[in-house]
Amino acid sequence: MKYLFNKEISSPIHNHEQKGKLNHKLHEREIADFIKDNVHQNNDKPALLRTKLNLKFPSLSIDYAYSANLLYRIKQEMFGDPSKDAQNLVGLCREAEIQFPNFYFKSKTNPLPENRFSGIFISTPTMRTEYKKYNNLLIIDTTFGTNRFKLPLMLGTMVNNMGRTVLAFFALVASETIDEFNWVFTCFMECFEVAPANVMTDECQSFAAAIKNKLKDSEHFICGWHKENTIKRNMSNKGRFKYKTSKRM
Repeated sequence: MKYLFNKEISSPIHNHEQKGKLNHKLHEREIADFIKDNVHQNNDKPALLRTKLNLKFPSLSIDYAYSANLLYRIKQEMFGDPSKDAQNLVGLCREAEIQFPNFYFKSKTNPLPENRFSGIFISTPTMRTEYKKYNNLLIIDTTFGTNRFKLPLMLGTMVNNMGRTVLAFFALVASETIDEFNWVFTCFMECFEVAPANVMTDECQSFAAAIKNKLKDSEHFICGWHKENTIKRNMSNKGRFKYKTSKRM
């Protein structure tokens, strides 16, 4: 019996997968493992991830769409559906609260639109224990847009007896306003009961007002690095020269 090769099926216009795509599938597990490591370590955007993938797998010629779609799928596998992030986070905290009696968290939502998640305050049992030991100085700062909620992340840190930074709490807030920081510090006092002896922040006026409202027993200091940069930013070159000259005199 003879078998004839079907020219119609082998035609370039037929919807077979391209050779490059087949090569991608052969290496898909390696590519997926590389992306997972990248998410944990760097969390690069799709364009930069594509560049790194092409350096790692030079024979594949990976395009933007492939890397972006695979990154999205892997993040869904790792973290779940993005639309359920808030629900999952609060659920995990409730489970931790039951499992660890000293675990503390508070979350809040805005009534409109649709009870949207707007903030959370978390302190683990280890963080609460560390705060009891090293509450002489609490250093607070915020970062913006570094999480899937696109909310400012507020960190409260201390320095232990080994000179290492340790966390007291972390919180997500809807915005960097007095009301939001008032809420965080209300949670803080409910969690720790004792205010820190000293609090250090940047020059954010919302921080200053909220500390005055809620941490009345704490001394508030501005970080020296922020002070220096503010002076440099607001002084002209001529004024800066005079400042340096008078300092030497």
